[in-house]
Amino acid sequence: MDDKKMNTDNLIFGLDIGTRSIVGSVGYMEHGKFQVMAHYVKEHETRAMLDGQIHDIQKVGETIGYVRHELEKQLDGRKLTQTCIAAAGRLLKTVTVHVEMEHETELPVTSEDIYSLDSLGIEKAYEIIRAQKNELSFYCVGYTVVKYYMNDYEIQNLEGHKAGKIGTDVLATFLPDDVVDGLYAAVNAANLEVASLTLEPIAAMNVAIPEQYRLLNICLVDVGAGTSDICITKDGSIVAYGMIPHAGDELTEVIVHKCLVEFKVAEKIKRASLGEEDIVSVVLPYIHSAREGVTRLGSLLEKYGTYEMNGIAFSDKNEIWWLETIGGHHWIARRVPDEAYVVMPNQFGIDAFDLEDALNAQENHMCSADLKEFIEKNHLDLSQDGSFSARDAFGSHDDSDHVYNTARAWYMLRTLNPRTLVWDGPDADYTPFSDDLPWCMVPEKKITVEDVKYVLSSHYQGTPYDPYASYGDKTMCGAYRSIGINRNDVMTLIQIRPEGEPIQWLAFASNAFNVLAPFYTDIDTTPGYLFGTTGKVSTENFYWMSRMIAAMADASYSKSVFHIERYQEKVAAKSHELLNRYDTLLEQETDEETRKKIQEEANEKIAGMLQCEAADTLDKVLYELSGQMKNAYARSDA
Repeated sequence: MDDKKMNTDNLIFGLDIGTRSIVGSVGYMEHGKFQVMAHYVKEHETRAMLDGQIHDIQKVGETIGYVRHELEKQLDGRKLTQTCIAAAGRLLKTVTVHVEMEHETELPVTSEDIYSLDSLGIEKAYEIIRAQKNELSFYCVGYTVVKYYMNDYEIQNLEGHKAGKIGTDVLATFLPDDVVDGLYAAVNAANLEVASLTLEPIAAMNVAIPEQYRLLNICLVDVGAGTSDICITKDGSIVAYGMIPHAGDELTEVIVHKCLVEFKVAEKIKRASLGEEDIVSVVLPYIHSAREGVTRLGSLLEKYGTYEMNGIAFSDKNEIWWLETIGGHHWIARRVPDEAYVVMPNQFGIDAFDLEDALNAQENHMCSADLKEFIEKNHLDLSQDGSFSARDAFGSHDDSDHVYNTARAWYMLRTLNPRTLVWDGPDADYTPFSDDLPWCMVPEKKITVEDVKYVLSSHYQGTPYDPYASYGDKTMCGAYRSIGINRNDVMTLIQIRPEGEPIQWLAFASNAFNVLAPFYTDIDTTPGYLFGTTGKVSTENFYWMSRMIAAMADASYSKSVFHIERYQEKVAAKSHELLNRYDTLLEQETDEETRKKIQEEANEKIAGMLQCEAADTLDKVLYELSGQMKNAYARSDA
């Protein structure tokens, strides 16, 4: 069947209005199966529903409207006016009743007779509900026929049979009127009409468990966000429905209280345990030192686990710690020696690790409490002499590392310690594909901000691997993944200064062509040149200016590289000049509000300087690139 030729009237539009999200599906029935034409899922922006009940009709209505709009786009603009919905709620009531109808003579049972019989069962169930002392009024949201009877004998389908007496066992389900009214109101708020209403466990059973499998006496449990729906079959029939207010949100609330995080953050933790995007949110607001950061994150990892391996540094003015998540519920951390630096490409790097220190004094090492047993149980100590190597146990040495990771670490170590070891030639101590590169080293001189910027911007300058090399043997150009690649989006450097305010150095776009500028952090407002970035390319913000400069300079490298060097040098010099000026003002001021204003003023000055220098550099690299156009011609037409 050609979907494009289908009549809109034949389409079925269903909505699953859940506590956490709304799911919309549009399709049609073909050969007894539902063929999906469009599908869309949208989470609620706020906690507009709790325990399956709508608390904010307008917010839910807005989300329904958004889902409807996205579905209509998938359907080439076809308008959706009616929808089928399912209801849930912790106040669900169920009643099972038996009813009968008799005729004076045996007559063929019609579909109308069956409908009347079912209706009689629902009405009897209503009477039972009304007879109960309920403070709330209830609405029937669905029913299931447990058994049919013909002349007191069980039968699957009454229609067409002659019978003087027919009967049925009906399982009817009820929800409070206000729950149902809220659903209707939310749907109406989205300019939709409710075509039909059923109960969520009924819908789940009909979709998930075909009739032939209901002979297995199945219990179907659908764990949602606000409620868990339960449906039980026996002897081929559905015999019980239930809903309990114990579901995903309850676990999220536990995480909220235990981890002291916002509900949205806790939801992320619950769904996929701890991952890269969660770590900062669940740790940073609650710690006061680097060591505290390690112990808090470590305890969370042990309790909730992680679905991936990650490394993270915690630093204060006294200590720097590097923590590796390893995976699962295990982690290790090592303190960076005061006189050393660490180079960490995108791979596990910690080499030597003192388990005894980690499990006892914890002076320079920490780990999950059962790490020793974990290593022994899984035979992870691969050393021949008992000198445990964390890198051998938990790290990777894939062939791809030799292109993607180790070469970057090799170049950074080579740059910061050029004379300590031999880095090049046949007698090199280490090469771009060495798996045993030192995790940390003592630099030959103190490392400056400019040094950090240089190594993070590198493309293997001075080696045969430089993709921009214009002379010599070029067979190895671009052999290894550069550090300053085209996909660099943002680079930050946190400078913790014991004698002054911490500084965050910030750069956008490819590091090979960008500039690093300093900004004070104890502020309430950010300069518009930095935060006013949208998806629209513009010269009015630092991000897009940096992107344009990088792309143009790369395309005209030999002509533009000296403009980039001057751009970087000028911004660095002017940045330090402005920092010195405002550091002096901050030293003379003790009032916190005044100090904040001074820092915000400094940031605006730095942003203004950046805007001026970036515009000047863009002009220069645009000129150089324009001179390399394919239609360039040297003779003047004047």
